[in-house]
Amino acid sequence: MLQIFTLLGALGMFLYGMNLMSSGLLTLAQAISVIMGANIGTTVTAWLGFSSVLTFNKKLTALS
Repeated sequence: MLQIFTLLGALGMFLYGMNLMSSGLLTLAQAISVIMGANIGTTVTAWLGFSSVLTFNKKLTALS
């Protein structure tokens, strides 16, 4: 029985926090820009790492 009250209390605090934090911090366009920037930045970083590995392997092949 105590677990049910704990669950309801945690759910209430979660919903209260969601309500509190949804005070228009970002507009939809700003939020989309942040998400797209994070995704593009991660992809570019991965491609740079991948291309540097390929370049490093070619240099080792040329040296051998």
